[in-house]
Amino acid sequence: MLGLQKRGQAASADQASLRANNQTSNKSSPNGDHITTNQTPIRQSIKIDIHSTQAYSPSPHRIKHKRQNSTLPIMLILTCTFLTMLNLMHQKINQFQLEAKQQTLFRRQTLMSLLFDPKALPQYSNLHGRYTGCIFLNGMLAPHNYNDAVFVDKELDIVNGSGTNLVNRYRLKDYDYEEVKGIVASFNNAFIYGSEPIVYDCHVKFRPGGANALDLNGFGRALEGITMKGVGGGGVNNYQVPLGIPPPPSVGVINGTAVLIAQYWGQRYYHWMSECFPRLALVKDYLDAHPSAKILFFRGDDTKQTILKMIGIDPDRIIEYTSMLTFVEHLIVPTATAEGRIIQRAGGIMNKHLRNAIREMFHIPYNPTWRSSPSVAKAPSIIIQQRSPGGARSMTNGDDLVSAVKKAYPNAVVEVFHHDETIWDAMRMHYGADLVIGPHGAGESNALFMRPGAVMLEIYMKVGMMGPLNWLNPCHNHTSNSVGVKHYYVISKSGDHGTPMEVDIDVVMEKLLEIFPYYSTYVSKNESLSLLNAHRLQEDEKTKDAGNTNEIPYSTPELKAKDVGNVKEIPDSSTAKLEKINPYTSDAMKKNPYLGWQPTFPSPDSSFSWRTCFSIRPTAPVSKLPQECREHPDIFGKAPKVDKNWVPDVTMVRTMLMYGKDQGGHAFPPPLDKELCEDFGVMGDKEEDTNKKCLKETNIKPTGPLNATTVTFDPSNHFGVDGTSGLVTVNAPTLMCMVYTLADAHSSRIQGMRETWAGGCDGFLAFSTESDPRLPAMAIQHDGPEEYDNMWQKSRSIWKFVGKHYIDDFDWFFLGGDDLFVMPHNLKTYLASLMYKDKADPKVDEYYVGRRFSEWGETPFNSGGAGYTLSRATLRKFLTVIDDEEHCSAKKHTSGEDVEIGRCLINYLGINFTDTRDSLGRERFIPFAPGTILTREINEKDWYYMFNTEWGLKSGKDCCAPDSVSFHYLKKAAMVRHVQALLYFCNDD
Repeated sequence: MLGLQKRGQAASADQASLRANNQTSNKSSPNGDHITTNQTPIRQSIKIDIHSTQAYSPSPHRIKHKRQNSTLPIMLILTCTFLTMLNLMHQKINQFQLEAKQQTLFRRQTLMSLLFDPKALPQYSNLHGRYTGCIFLNGMLAPHNYNDAVFVDKELDIVNGSGTNLVNRYRLKDYDYEEVKGIVASFNNAFIYGSEPIVYDCHVKFRPGGANALDLNGFGRALEGITMKGVGGGGVNNYQVPLGIPPPPSVGVINGTAVLIAQYWGQRYYHWMSECFPRLALVKDYLDAHPSAKILFFRGDDTKQTILKMIGIDPDRIIEYTSMLTFVEHLIVPTATAEGRIIQRAGGIMNKHLRNAIREMFHIPYNPTWRSSPSVAKAPSIIIQQRSPGGARSMTNGDDLVSAVKKAYPNAVVEVFHHDETIWDAMRMHYGADLVIGPHGAGESNALFMRPGAVMLEIYMKVGMMGPLNWLNPCHNHTSNSVGVKHYYVISKSGDHGTPMEVDIDVVMEKLLEIFPYYSTYVSKNESLSLLNAHRLQEDEKTKDAGNTNEIPYSTPELKAKDVGNVKEIPDSSTAKLEKINPYTSDAMKKNPYLGWQPTFPSPDSSFSWRTCFSIRPTAPVSKLPQECREHPDIFGKAPKVDKNWVPDVTMVRTMLMYGKDQGGHAFPPPLDKELCEDFGVMGDKEEDTNKKCLKETNIKPTGPLNATTVTFDPSNHFGVDGTSGLVTVNAPTLMCMVYTLADAHSSRIQGMRETWAGGCDGFLAFSTESDPRLPAMAIQHDGPEEYDNMWQKSRSIWKFVGKHYIDDFDWFFLGGDDLFVMPHNLKTYLASLMYKDKADPKVDEYYVGRRFSEWGETPFNSGGAGYTLSRATLRKFLTVIDDEEHCSAKKHTSGEDVEIGRCLINYLGINFTDTRDSLGRERFIPFAPGTILTREINEKDWYYMFNTEWGLKSGKDCCAPDSVSFHYLKKAAMVRHVQALLYFCNDD
């Protein structure tokens, strides 16, 4: 450290000498440009001032006066000296001002262009020349053997740099969020400076992101003579920067490796929990494998140590970022998001780590299906957060709110989370919470301890912050969404960001009824019911995503918020009755237009319609539903138990099709047709209208009815095949369709598939967390927990089960998620044409079919989002190596199940994917919803572009082949029904 200071002092002296000896009329700016000055060199100016005859030539009168008064020469000398010094000061000030302008101009035009934020991939460029701060840095770096070597870390797969481009970046696409790209940057011999902070190595100036500290960074405005203030280490660091070239602040030195997660405001609880801490998810594996690596951040209180200890980080590895200038031998920087954001995937990962640690710490029994089926044995838990009395956004009537909630929900456990609770209390209380109510503030960051499916109700101040009066800061909504917590808002009666607020208790209680419309009914009957269980029947049936709106619109005019909790019976003005039939007999299927449910109405004008059941289902308990709805065999009854060795009849959905002449073999309820064909469908959502626009402009249509047994195609309609061969008709291949899902989605997404496209497959099976023979859905056992980050293990178990029980029954096997829309007949048509073209047989020939992806030509695989298909021969060969740990990652826990099977099939077994484009290069497997792919803007920074560089992309109406096979991200059952209606029922207009 002493060596660094001496070196810095020497550099400062050298710089002063440099200024003194470089006063010429033509100056060079640091970027090499010449800047002409009007200033005369200082030494020449002094000489002219002293010896000029015009100013100081003595006259005879003055000589005589001098002889009479001997003090006159002294006065003249003093006057001349004063004028000389004044002139010198003037020249010096002009010089410093000119240098400041030059440096400011250079900084803004060149350095600021290198201050890239996480909206773009890291860029780097050499600086031409040296500016003042860099000379200091070079002097400090000399004792540490500063050079242009790059750091390459195999564990992080850091990409090699070259020459003086010292930034090495590793792209983590799974951590992309909105405009932010998931990146880990690596530097050798880097300086971190400022309270934002910024990384600089004299070649690259890198801003990881986070809250903006404006110009208050390191040397940012050093030459303009301001007082620099930077928040860090729990306080404010102030130091004066004099005019001219400032000496640098003291330099902290970190030898070895450090991970930087410090960012502006990072010492505060919200910014730490939602902005800083989750960044470690990008390098968690690296930190676990390198226990000597340090972590650098604004430390603040001991809460941060506790949080890090919970995820296995020893407090001894923590280094507090207190110096405004810190040198790090090897620096790793995970990307940050903008202020008020959280990296979505990172939040979910840290939520998992924290909840696992909390469960062990408090000895909470582990329920492997907790995410999808929380226990109903416990009373619902409601937490009400209270901020410091009299402080900003404290609730002046908070006690009244607590009383109102307890009165409305007498059988719930209502607890108050006070402002002075310990971090241990925060973990314990929020871990088990079903509902958290609190004012806008850092306490809502405790969503990171909550379970997915729980609810956060934020009370926002009447006067918004940093914007219009009604501007809502969505920061806590982002945090909640990252961990699967549903987030809602209400507005207070009074108050702003810095003052106490009065809560409108009636509005809060009304909002609770809107969120859980029949929850109070169950609790008043002394029936324990988890809030998630009460809420999950509402999934996928609302007209908007409740997590992103202030209002939850109801889908029928019959039910208003005031009716909820005491749901009115819909009068039965007719003699309509349900036929008591067994929905699973073949005779029943022939006359069943709605998958086993046969209502009979005396006339089309009946006041009761099928639509009514689906409209009120999300807002009423079963006991309050009309008789016709209560007896629906597919949705409202409990699933019958099955034997542990049960093997589903996957052909069941196929036999349930109503083979109508005008319905393409589809069983959609006729009363819904007209409504679904209208703009915005049944959800009132513009996304539905763009879906309709895409299907129309791309001319996407089914190639035949769902129940067709033959397919007709042009064998030349493949990419790279010229001309036409005429139409060929052959028997349709047999296809088994599989989706992975959770029990929560049975009554929504899986039911939507079952009502629409699933019957077009020869076999259909949903692999879930619970079995239900009516869908059919099967609980599949696999290694590790039931979670998104373990999809590969679930996928492996699916393929094993299918290989054991169904491999000889079908030619092709299709797998995808529960947010897919598939056109099975189009898929069969394409597969048949592929076999015809190649003169192949799926029973003996190996095919791996889907949407090709490859990031910059590496790691080729077929998109799991769009679904992929294996021929019988491929599945049989894959099963021989499925447990190979070395080549097929048999024990790996990851969300990238599509990547892993691609590596195994392509890299190990040599079964390459098939180019599934049509003859015009249009894609058949679409990894987005129809409206999204139609309007998506493609650029070089888009992951979609990077995954398709080898083949290129078509956009707009050329995005999709008319015989497209699948679409992704249709998460709502209503949207699936809408797309199905557009394809099979609606007119082209």
